[in-house]
Amino acid sequence: MTVEEARLRLLGPDPQPARRSDFTSGLSSAYALLQVGTGVVAWEWSGFADPPRRLLVELSRNGATSAVVTDNVEGMTRFGYARDGQVVFDASEYAFVDSIEEIPVEVRDLARLAWEDLDGPSRETADWATVGLAMAAKVTGVRVDSQVQDVKGKKNWYAVPLPWGAEEDH
Repeated sequence: MTVEEARLRLLGPDPQPARRSDFTSGLSSAYALLQVGTGVVAWEWSGFADPPRRLLVELSRNGATSAVVTDNVEGMTRFGYARDGQVVFDASEYAFVDSIEEIPVEVRDLARLAWEDLDGPSRETADWATVGLAMAAKVTGVRVDSQVQDVKGKKNWYAVPLPWGAEEDH
């Protein structure tokens, strides 16, 4: 997928360029899209404007795989992915699902590093966002490294409202 294809599927045919207020207002956020090999990473500024499921599905049409990883200052995390137009897994607070068996086998080994068994003994777990990025890399083949994460100076940021898809299922 190219950046142009991802932008169209994620933001529609006429995305609005981000303004300074989109980074600071609390009413909107901004996305930058970066080509990484044969895939695209959409990086969102605040951690609060993760895409609703319908967009995760749209990004995965025609044999593609899309994933979402959310981490924000409130410690809220989400991991989900869709393949060929179907959601495979999507959970807000994925580290707190009732059973590790709820998480697909293909990423369960990684998820186990962050999973909090609320009925089990307390233990140290890996950073949820880092584990989520590793799971996303495993299912999409696109690895987010520090170079990809350094998008602050990049051009082509696009505005999205907060919360994005508030009435939709995440």
